[in-house]
Amino acid sequence: MAPEQTDDNPDRLGPWTDVYLLGGVLYFILVGSPPRTGMNTMNAFILASTGELERPRQRAPDREIPEDLEELAMYAMAASPDNRPTALEFIAALQDHLSRAGQRHESADITRKVNKALLTSDRDYLTLSQGLSDLAQATGLWRANPQISVLRERILEQYVDAAISHGDLELARRMALQLQNEENRNNLEAEIDRRVRVLHRATRQHRLFLGLSLVLGMALLGFGIKYFVDQHRAQERLEEQHNLAVKARVQAERLSAFMLAELTPNLEALGHLDLLDLVAKEAMIYYSSLPQEENDLDVLNRRSLALRNVGRVLRDQGRLGDAEKAINKSLNVIAELVRQYPDDPELRGHLADRLFELGLLMQLTSDPNAALDAFNRAVLLYESLLEEDPGSSKLRYGLAQGLNGTAYELWARAEYDTALEMLSRAVELLENLVQERPSNIQYRRLLLEIYTRLGGVQRDRSALEKASDVTRKGIVLGESLVATDPTNIPNLTALSECWSSLGFTLWKAGDLQGALIAYERTLDTNRRLAERDPTNRVRLGNLGSSYSNVGEMKRELGDSSGALQSLQTSIAILGPLVDENPDQAEWRYTLAVALLEIGTVHSIGGDDESAQTAWTRAAQVMETIALQRGDLYYLDTYVRALLLLGRVEEAKPIVDTLLAKDWKSPSFTELCRKNNLCSRAPAE
Repeated sequence: MAPEQTDDNPDRLGPWTDVYLLGGVLYFILVGSPPRTGMNTMNAFILASTGELERPRQRAPDREIPEDLEELAMYAMAASPDNRPTALEFIAALQDHLSRAGQRHESADITRKVNKALLTSDRDYLTLSQGLSDLAQATGLWRANPQISVLRERILEQYVDAAISHGDLELARRMALQLQNEENRNNLEAEIDRRVRVLHRATRQHRLFLGLSLVLGMALLGFGIKYFVDQHRAQERLEEQHNLAVKARVQAERLSAFMLAELTPNLEALGHLDLLDLVAKEAMIYYSSLPQEENDLDVLNRRSLALRNVGRVLRDQGRLGDAEKAINKSLNVIAELVRQYPDDPELRGHLADRLFELGLLMQLTSDPNAALDAFNRAVLLYESLLEEDPGSSKLRYGLAQGLNGTAYELWARAEYDTALEMLSRAVELLENLVQERPSNIQYRRLLLEIYTRLGGVQRDRSALEKASDVTRKGIVLGESLVATDPTNIPNLTALSECWSSLGFTLWKAGDLQGALIAYERTLDTNRRLAERDPTNRVRLGNLGSSYSNVGEMKRELGDSSGALQSLQTSIAILGPLVDENPDQAEWRYTLAVALLEIGTVHSIGGDDESAQTAWTRAAQVMETIALQRGDLYYLDTYVRALLLLGRVEEAKPIVDTLLAKDWKSPSFTELCRKNNLCSRAPAE
């Protein structure tokens, strides 16, 4: 009964009363009993008139009541009609809850599986590590799952017990520190301290015993027997140490593989880049200490996987030199295994994956030929493997990645038709995978990246309407990914790149205000990502690029003051990055663009000396990489710097190259017209 129903004034009744009753039905479903029970009619009438009501979770603490449904019930049963939702709002909230039921159900299934595994399986490192990985997946699906924290505590406690029983006291201590229950944590730390003391005491007793035995042996048997006993015991100690070392190495291999294969993606998604850096450093130290000659297939395979993931972490942090060393080591290990076992499809799949990772690195380190070669080899391997297993989702995803990488390099060479063909194949593969597994974030994110790249190719073909359509399609997909998990860094980064691509397309189409809005969306995202990890070079590079794009649009729109501020910020960020990483082509390119634009702003303001200084530095920054790589964007930036400086004769061969490729960027076209170069025939 709603409060207004206790009044004899019928004018107080209305649709809001029905909403209150709907809330009462929802309350009954959640709790299993009416909102007010166990009282006579008069008491029920009095309580209804006051609107007093106990919350569902307090009423039924043994039930797992979703928090959003509890809030909806209490909202609908608010004492004042003005504080209740409308019927449409009530239905929309229920529909929203049901739309996320699949994720909650999947999360609950995972926690049940983890709980069952803890009850039925051996509690070894591998089982417990898999449990932690599964809980991380369950958290991503439903953060409010009440079982996650309970199971995590149980796994950590069992991990500590297992580590103690194996004598891994340092590992036990690290796991104990992660426990939330302070009493359990203190008890386990006390037990670990006790074990450490016992171990030290046993070690001292053992050494004392050996010393006494040695003295007794010398006294009884003389020098000859002493020598024999010493040699025998030394051999035993060596064998024991060897066995312990082998055991410790196997455990370290498994732990490293878990940390890099399972823990790393979750840390990256949560933004814990400091921990990622620690994982990468420790893994590099560990694998660098191992002998290169190995005959054990599993050990070599794990080493290759770990080195691959180390390289990924270092690449994402902008430490390209260290990343290249790790990826090349991983590639060499797996290539040797493929030579030994050429018919093993799993090893060939790993080789294709390592080639793809190498291609990504070569893109960043200004070696386009090596990048294209690595991508092509990866694509050929994936295609041959798919002939053997055409239904494999892993292989289809890998092929889509390889096609995406190959298309990027062809796009940079202005081979637009072939690039479009590659990207169309990749889109078909990814759209089928997403249709099969719509909840897979990895598939949807790669599809977003390919939509972004496809829009860029269409833009450079001057098909601006198609470019805008496919890029906006990517933005819709990206917004849905970010809405699912607003903290996921790779999703935010991919969406930011898509907005940036849309800004470029709108700029080429003449919609400067729309381009500025898109670039400011990108800037906002990249600023938040950089603030979360201010030492990450890649995040800083993206932020500097965003400031440059915003400054360029403000300059085009006549906001010289705003443009100058944005461009100065861009240069302040990118300058040190380029000085530290001179081979990073994209940072050099973005810095040069910012210098061109700030020079133009100075020129408009009448400060010709500052303009010349900025344009000269832009030409110096771009000269080497533009001429070496031949990338059209790099050539465009370099030749604009030359034309602004009046070095027309130097610019003519590059102008001919761009015109032969039908290059039509607005700034380039404008400068060509000013210098009477747009009518030049391509160079012979």
